[in-house]
Amino acid sequence: MFRTWIAAAALSLAAGLAHAQTEVVVQYPYAELFEGTHKRIIEEFAKVRPDIKVTLRAPYDSYEEGTQKVLREAVTNQMPDVSFQGLNRIRVLVDKNIPAELDGYIAAEKDFDKQGFHQAMFDIGTASGKVYALPFAISLPIVYVNLDLARKAGADPANLPKTWDGLIDLAKKIKTLGPDINGITYAWDITGNWLWQAPVFSRGGTMLNAEENKVAFNGPEGQFAIRTLARLVSEAGMPNLDQPAMRGPLPPARPAFTSPRPPTSTRPRR
Repeated sequence: MFRTWIAAAALSLAAGLAHAQTEVVVQYPYAELFEGTHKRIIEEFAKVRPDIKVTLRAPYDSYEEGTQKVLREAVTNQMPDVSFQGLNRIRVLVDKNIPAELDGYIAAEKDFDKQGFHQAMFDIGTASGKVYALPFAISLPIVYVNLDLARKAGADPANLPKTWDGLIDLAKKIKTLGPDINGITYAWDITGNWLWQAPVFSRGGTMLNAEENKVAFNGPEGQFAIRTLARLVSEAGMPNLDQPAMRGPLPPARPAFTSPRPPTSTRPRR
């Protein structure tokens, strides 16, 4: 109920990359999350393909910046060879005829399925019947709980809330424990707005209709989602904090609940 999926995808923006002494330029977002991973991949890749030099550009700050930068670079012919983008932005780039089709490379790859790539992964990066991206990272929100505060509010740590009603009720009780205690935070401003989409999707809703010409979240599913987010404020007393403030230095007693994205969840606090 509290989770959804989002993926980062690697798009090839130029065809025919691998030639003798070729340099492949790569750019990715969120250095605090992916820098070590990409450097390790490059080190291992160099052992098997020393004829290809991989150069990393300065990371994008976010998926939003990455998409905007590629759109501008497509005009000036300054794009990287490989760009890591949020999956919800692949369609934008494909509509501008920017990324290269990967179907031919996939067909020529031996035992690709044995390396962990299967049809469901291809489907994630497919647009207009062609594969333009392969998934690289999967993320999901995680609810962190301050068990000390939960106990003080009368909750059983072994039987925490499993519904929005239960979560909001407990957060409201925790809020009353002291003026410096915050019952809950929710990363509503997350990239791609996917913590808004999550409660919509959890009720079987969608952002658009099948024809993609009308908004579809104005029905019961979207109403449930927006009311639930409103209740976090009106009933649980959630303050208006952006993500840096949520994960910044806080008194040890707050917040009681936090639902961040993975870059936040790598630095949990009591």
